[in-house]
Amino acid sequence: NDQHRPASRLVVKVAESLLPIYLERLGISDWSVKLEMQPIPAEENMVAKVAWDNVPKHATITLDSDSNWVDGFAEMGENSVQHILAHELMHLVMAEARLDQFLGTMLATKAITDDAHTTLSEILDWAVDEISMRLVRSGTLPMSVEGM
Repeated sequence: NDQHRPASRLVVKVAESLLPIYLERLGISDWSVKLEMQPIPAEENMVAKVAWDNVPKHATITLDSDSNWVDGFAEMGENSVQHILAHELMHLVMAEARLDQFLGTMLATKAITDDAHTTLSEILDWAVDEISMRLVRSGTLPMSVEGM
């Protein structure tokens, strides 16, 4: 399957070409988003991550350079550039809705336990993943940019 794995440069190129379209269609085009590709430690158990500040609206999406990336629909053991980019951007949509702050406040005020916080965070991440996949598969978020 190595012949279908794009090089890191291509992964970033595809993500960068789709980024403005995804930002606009998700209603977050006022965000400044930087993409980078570098190794993410294995113990973090993720292929990408996003760090952000709501004020100003800046974010950095890190794509794991050691992961098995594909341009298009992924099979088991592969990671679709489009799906993962959509997933990470959906976290910014959730950040604008202040869901992360809401959960943090619930935890800080002891309205929920640490375990409940972890469970709710996992449920939100699953929902983000499911919505992201459907947005890409439906064509709402395109697989490619004309001329790529």
